[in-house]
Amino acid sequence: MVSGAQSFRYSNYLVARIVRLYPPYVASVGIALGIFGGLAAIGAQWDAGWMNTSKPHLTASLALGHVLFIGVFPMGEINTVLWSLVYEMRISIAFPLILYAVSRFGTKAVAVFIGCSCLYWLRYKHVEWTWTETSVANLLETVHYATFFAMGAWLAINLEWLRMRLAKLLPRSRMLLALLAYVLFAYPFNDSFHLAQRALGDIFIGIGASLAIVLTIDFGDSATFRLGKWLGKVSYSLYLTHMPILQACIILLYRDHGPWITCATAIAIALTFARIFNAAIEVPSIRLGRMLTKRYSAPRLTADA
Repeated sequence: MVSGAQSFRYSNYLVARIVRLYPPYVASVGIALGIFGGLAAIGAQWDAGWMNTSKPHLTASLALGHVLFIGVFPMGEINTVLWSLVYEMRISIAFPLILYAVSRFGTKAVAVFIGCSCLYWLRYKHVEWTWTETSVANLLETVHYATFFAMGAWLAINLEWLRMRLAKLLPRSRMLLALLAYVLFAYPFNDSFHLAQRALGDIFIGIGASLAIVLTIDFGDSATFRLGKWLGKVSYSLYLTHMPILQACIILLYRDHGPWITCATAIAIALTFARIFNAAIEVPSIRLGRMLTKRYSAPRLTADA
């Protein structure tokens, strides 16, 4: 999108983005409901919240919220990771504006987004671990997560400059940056932080992730790199489907077989299913989006032609 900004058409972008994200999302909601419904049908017993598991009770308002991404509703009721996709879909609609702001104003725009993230902390700094389900909170949270889209846009725009700067660094400096990236990215900010204070932790984690991306720009082709590349390819499918699979394994296996077998089984099933989901649903969605954008962006013949 950055390289094609001169020929950008918002309608094409919006169609491609919706078709890219929405059909796999809807399919994953159906799969999650099917998994939990199947567990109940075979007589599995668990309480909602046990080991952080879900036990969705589908209502009209919950279904409408998940389908339309509007209103205030418990975003993680069916699949606990989907709350973040709700924000991503909302932010995706406005991403061209974010990209324009970052390309026009550079680090100043990123700094403004970081400042807006701090507004979320200031507004809810006294809230502990109860998620604030209000329209104002939803808006501030959306702006907060838009900060990381702005960071990513800045990295993409300045990729060549970053590559040149990185090439000039001494090995010791690279090592120190790698250590800093690891500390910022991996530090457990959740431990003593309230929910709203996580906004501050998120910013530091985002900076650490950005440093890690910069440091790995020119990684060579290795087994680790190829594994990471494959995980990146199926990452959206894995993201959408791994949590219901993990929770099903916890419900069925944890009491009798413990954490190791439960985790190993969940990882194996989740990776296998992500590959299937990617091939069956995600890739066709990507192709459909490309087909639609090409169809509607192709020049139409006039009567005089």
